[in-house]
Amino acid sequence: MELLSLYDLNTYIKQAIALNFSEPIWISAELSSVKIVRGHIYLELIQKNHYGEEVIAQSRASLWSSDFQKIKKNSPLSPDEILQVGYEVKIQVLVEYHERFGLSLVIKDIDASFTLGKLELEKQEIINKLAKDKLLDKNQKNTFIPLVPQKLAVITSKNAAGWKDFESHLLENPYGYSFSIHVFEASMQGTLAPIEISKQIQSISSHFSDYDLIIIIRGGGSKMDLNDFNDYELAKAIANSKLPIITGIGHEIDQTIADLVAHTSLKTPTAVANFLVDSIVLFESNLIQTGRDIERISIDIIWNTSNRLEAIQDRLNSSAMGQIANFKYKLDEIFYKMIFGAKQHLQTQKHQLEMNFQNIHLNNPLVILKKGYTMTFQNDKKILSAGDINIHQGITTVFHDGEITSSILKSKNHE
Repeated sequence: MELLSLYDLNTYIKQAIALNFSEPIWISAELSSVKIVRGHIYLELIQKNHYGEEVIAQSRASLWSSDFQKIKKNSPLSPDEILQVGYEVKIQVLVEYHERFGLSLVIKDIDASFTLGKLELEKQEIINKLAKDKLLDKNQKNTFIPLVPQKLAVITSKNAAGWKDFESHLLENPYGYSFSIHVFEASMQGTLAPIEISKQIQSISSHFSDYDLIIIIRGGGSKMDLNDFNDYELAKAIANSKLPIITGIGHEIDQTIADLVAHTSLKTPTAVANFLVDSIVLFESNLIQTGRDIERISIDIIWNTSNRLEAIQDRLNSSAMGQIANFKYKLDEIFYKMIFGAKQHLQTQKHQLEMNFQNIHLNNPLVILKKGYTMTFQNDKKILSAGDINIHQGITTVFHDGEITSSILKSKNHE
């Protein structure tokens, strides 16, 4: 058997590869490492098994600066947006083999639509999982934004382009509204962004009563940059937040999953600031309008009540005058009846007096005596019956014009 040196073996491998892979070929792989050195990009490509648990293939790849610039001109997305750790890519590579450095793949082109399609598919799978777990609208259903949101927990990076715009628009609002802002810093781009943002949401939730709501903001970004916000764990943290969450991630067209599960999604940090200011403007306007409505209604009530009181007063006056007239009529009637009754009573009494006087006159002893009657007295006591006379004493007989005294004679019969 012929003994080959390592160099000879590698030379044969190089020749075999050059014969079989003389032209660039398209391959798909996942990026496990991405490094940029002096404009060149060095990558580690891997392929996992069907279950995504074990690496079954691995290789190095390089994207030289000159090729990078060519791809950048012809691709709708910049290559550095697609070449992110964890992304699955479709790349055109030239297979090279070096006797010393071994197998290497030189990237000649990148199919951006492949990666975007994969990311969109993954995004939809996450959305479906969130829907199954009943998390898509949980933050919106279980929380509410106060009418006057002023105590703000802001998750962002102070180095993010949108932070300064948000802060200046909010604090320098033309209405002079004041806000309390507590910044919770987190990475807003890269693989650490979902992890750090989720941790800050949980941290805020542990003392949620100190805040009105949570705001997640970052400056503008490309479609690929925003993919960091299409993370299931981040979406779950947003959905389970005890406070309403507003996102202003800085995109005009695409909606991330973080936007989808948040209570309110706005396009930019500036839009979030305007939303907060406008919310208070609306509340103040409604308050002023309510005050005006109360004033108007109060005036109407007072006016209507005054009219009703005047009408009641008129009715009372009319009724009182009627009652007074009625009572006056009744009093006059009673008065006349009293006068008439009194006159009748007086006449009756007069007549009665006259009759009494006549009776008295007729019963006057003197008048009776003038008629020939007499009165008999014995010892100054009027004798009404013969049995009342004491025969042993004298009697006095009274006439109308005088009296006589006599003694009683005993008759034979009496004896």
